Amino acid sequence: MKVQILSMLIFLCGHFTQSYGQVEKYKALFIYKFVQGMEWPVSKVSDTYKITVLGDDAVFNQLKTMIKGRFVNGKEIEVSKYKPGTPLENYVILFLGHSKRSLFENLQKEAVSSSTVLITETPGFAQKGSFINFNVESSKLKFELNKSSFNTSSVKVSGTLESLATIVN
Repeated sequence: MKVQILSMLIFLCGHFTQSYGQVEKYKALFIYKFVQGMEWPVSKVSDTYKITVLGDDAVFNQLKTMIKGRFVNGKEIEVSKYKPGTPLENYVILFLGHSKRSLFENLQKEAVSSSTVLITETPGFAQKGSFINFNVESSKLKFELNKSSFNTSSVKVSGTLESLATIVN
C-alpha cells in the first residue's frame, strides 16, 4: 500500500505546473509522505512526530493545513516554526527554506548527530549533507536523497522512498 501511495505521489507531482502555491503544496505533501517512509529510533518519537520549518512560510502553512487531524503509525503529527537555537533533537524533520540557507552548515551537523532529517531546497545541498533536497527539473518536483547522511544517523529510510529519489553520496 505504501509503495502504491508513494508511487502515485511521485507521478502526480511529476506532472504539476509551477503556478503560485503549487510547488509549496507538493513539498508539504512530500514531507508528510516522508514521515511514512522513514523510521526513527523509538526514543526519538514518543507519541508525536514533530516537524519544524525555517525560512518558508508557504510550505509551513501548507503543511500545517495538510496534516491537521492526520496520524502516522497511530501517532500525531505536529508542525511548528523553528526558532534558531532550539535543539534539533526535539524534531524528526527540519525543513530549511532557501531564504535561510546560510544556517545550513551548523544545522546539518546537529541534524545528523540528533537523527533529525534535514530537508532543503537549495541546489547542491544534498551533496553537502542534507538528507533530502528538493529540486525542480522541467517543471517537475523531484528530490535527492543523501544515503551517507541517513547511514550516519539512526534514521532508516524505506527502499520504496530510495527507489523514487535521485541518490547522492
